[in-house]
Amino acid sequence: MEEQDYTVAELIHNDSFRRIIDGTASAEEKEYWNRWMEASEVNRQKVQQAMSEIAGFKFAKSAESDKERQWERLYNKTIKNKDKYKRKTSNNSARVQWMFRAVAAVLLIAVVGIGVYYYEISNQSTELAQISKLESVSTDAGQQKILRFTNGDKEAKIVMNGNSTITYDVGLLENEPINVELHGEAFFDVEKGFAESPPAFSVTTPDGVIEDIGTEFMVTVDPNLSRVVLQEGMVNVRAVSGTTVVQDFDVARGEMIEFTSQEILTKSKVNSSFYTSWATGQVEFDQTKISAFARFIESRYGATVKIVDPDLADATIDGAAYFRSLEELARSVSDVMEIPVFQSASGDTIFIGRQYGG
Repeated sequence: MEEQDYTVAELIHNDSFRRIIDGTASAEEKEYWNRWMEASEVNRQKVQQAMSEIAGFKFAKSAESDKERQWERLYNKTIKNKDKYKRKTSNNSARVQWMFRAVAAVLLIAVVGIGVYYYEISNQSTELAQISKLESVSTDAGQQKILRFTNGDKEAKIVMNGNSTITYDVGLLENEPINVELHGEAFFDVEKGFAESPPAFSVTTPDGVIEDIGTEFMVTVDPNLSRVVLQEGMVNVRAVSGTTVVQDFDVARGEMIEFTSQEILTKSKVNSSFYTSWATGQVEFDQTKISAFARFIESRYGATVKIVDPDLADATIDGAAYFRSLEELARSVSDVMEIPVFQSASGDTIFIGRQYGG
């Protein structure tokens, strides 16, 4: 890449620079932008401004200091190329210090894609301070939102259901989990390798704390209890009353746990895809009784299910259905079962066994 001068606006709209920010840049691009930032103080200031516009990051101007331990620590965790930028004892040391900081700051965004970090250096010593800034996201009825967190080429995400609120902060320097406080319902999906060691998420509800161990799971907060449904992996749940851990237990794949801050209310094996389908758009059937499918439709969508032929109630379904609405779900299940499944014109009733009105 040919080096050139850039305005802040040009950096913001530069595809290569944005790849540095989101962690998808090639080795050649990383080398180019590292060199470009090293070239001048003006370039580094432009980078900071552009980063702030793109990702909501703000970096404090700092006094120079001869103590760089914390910056080197961050540098080692992100750039991992110590030989190329060794510390110098010449008059260029101040410039190299600044280069360390600018490069580490940019690549820090590539490590975790969501979060706000502020770096403050005192006149007496150089300190790296991470301010845990809480962010809140809410959804309205019938609305869904997805929060994506990136760590290099790995991703973890939260899919929020309607009428939900999530407050979160991101821990990074000590491989801290993403701390989430949930009211409502959300599905958590962690790609393998996202965290050096689990958990990637620590989810707090009024009843306790849920931590994942490389997994896909759903958490629902109802007025009097919390519910965890595990689709893949394993989660640890701690029922907490005040500051006291009342119970500590693991949830295995295909289990649903309902608990309060005082006790486990229920623990059962379930078809987890029934519970998580609103987020994944997929229901999996493994010798699933039609009567169980009917109960799922009624509890999740509030629709009435009428199994027209009583002999069908104990019939089983195998396969998978992909959908984005109740109408699509009915059509997909009809294809899987090879029997008629229809939704009424009003949308509040599902008929299994023959065409509605036929």
